[in-house]
Amino acid sequence: DELAFSSSLFPGFRSDAAAFAAFGLLRRPSLMAHCVHLQPGEAELLLQHGCAMAHCPTSNFFFAKEALPVRQMLQLGVKVGLGTDVAGGYSPAMLVSLRHAVLASKTLQFRRAKGCVFQCGVGAAGALSPQRECPLPNGQPSKRARATAARTEGFGVDFDPAADEATLRDRHNLSHTDGLHLATQAGADALGFGGSLGSFDAGKRFDAVVWAAEGPNVRCYRGGVAEEPSDLLHKLLTNGDDRNVKAVYIGGW
Repeated sequence: DELAFSSSLFPGFRSDAAAFAAFGLLRRPSLMAHCVHLQPGEAELLLQHGCAMAHCPTSNFFFAKEALPVRQMLQLGVKVGLGTDVAGGYSPAMLVSLRHAVLASKTLQFRRAKGCVFQCGVGAAGALSPQRECPLPNGQPSKRARATAARTEGFGVDFDPAADEATLRDRHNLSHTDGLHLATQAGADALGFGGSLGSFDAGKRFDAVVWAAEGPNVRCYRGGVAEEPSDLLHKLLTNGDDRNVKAVYIGGW
């Protein structure tokens, strides 16, 4: 259990973030990876010290078994950029991480039909509260259930069995264009370079990738019903890869 291990190393602190702050490690532009096991008050502490988060959804699927509530972090005011964490994931491609960020936001909206045998997990309709989910044979809550209960007491990631589909969508959903923002301007902001990178605003460095909607994976059907620039962008974000890259510019070159 990661939380128990870190607590054993620094028993005098109520959370990892509190320990980092005490040792002067929480400062702008510190970039904290993953952040899927935040304890109550940690998100606010990161915000207070000007820290940002690196969202690495592919790695989180494989190892953390959790998804970062990105939209809630952004609404709180925490800067969040997109990462790959190639040691924990299987692809260094930012497009893959972008797609997985969208999928991760969908998992936070999962519901279980009442009566379904798969009822363990936050968000299960008709499920027990986090403190009572998946009990051990001795009747005590599991470590995961205790950790879940602690996390849901924090910055607003609430266990709400009554939340409907629309509420969960508003609370968590990320679109592919949201993912593009996380991979570009939001990433630059998280790294502290938002004033000079991340968009095509006048005065910024021209760091850019030129994509083409062509090849076997992305098609442009002229005269089709879904061929507006926004449609082609969506095709590239969902199906594009290095075959669609026509040029890369760094600082205008």
